Amino acid sequence: MKKKTIIALVVILLAIALVVAGIMAYFTSTDTATNVFTIGNVTIDLTEPVWDAAAATGSGGIPDLAQNMVPGASVAKDPTVTNTGANDAYIFVKVEIPYYANTDLFVPTTIDTSKWQPVSDSVSGNTHTYVYAYATGANKADLTALIPGANTGTLFDTVTLTTTQAAVEAVQGNPQIVVTAYGIQTTEVEGSSQADVFALFNN
Repeated sequence: MKKKTIIALVVILLAIALVVAGIMAYFTSTDTATNVFTIGNVTIDLTEPVWDAAAATGSGGIPDLAQNMVPGASVAKDPTVTNTGANDAYIFVKVEIPYYANTDLFVPTTIDTSKWQPVSDSVSGNTHTYVYAYATGANKADLTALIPGANTGTLFDTVTLTTTQAAVEAVQGNPQIVVTAYGIQTTEVEGSSQADVFALFNN
């Protein structure tokens, strides 16, 4: 009787050992899944081809026509944004123009409203700041995605020194027009619509 009991215990212990071994095998099994991802980017270039070409031959890196300007004189200035990144981008351009005697010191040529829509304008001190969105739709919030390799075309082509004498006489130092371009990814942005992106600059 004892012999049978011992044999039964051995069988039970073996069974338990096999079960434990199975559990151990389950918990120590490994497998690896490797996934490759490529990361996109939003990169833009702001260029002024005609201005830059003229500046390259002008004294001090300034186009000849931009030196010693007189009221009513014009000079080429042609800001253009190119998408040099891997992803589509919404484009905004900020233009800061010297502002004296309640007058913009420089007046850009007419902006093509079939491609550019005004977002905002504000005055602070001697600077008048305008923001434009690249939007080819009828609604200024209908932003146009600029695809990789494409460019917006010029925002404007020339600027003309105002003929308002009071503004010209009030100028301090050498006035500058500052143009800044912004590229924002078109997908997975905060909010869910183009209007949300537009609102970032509409303040």
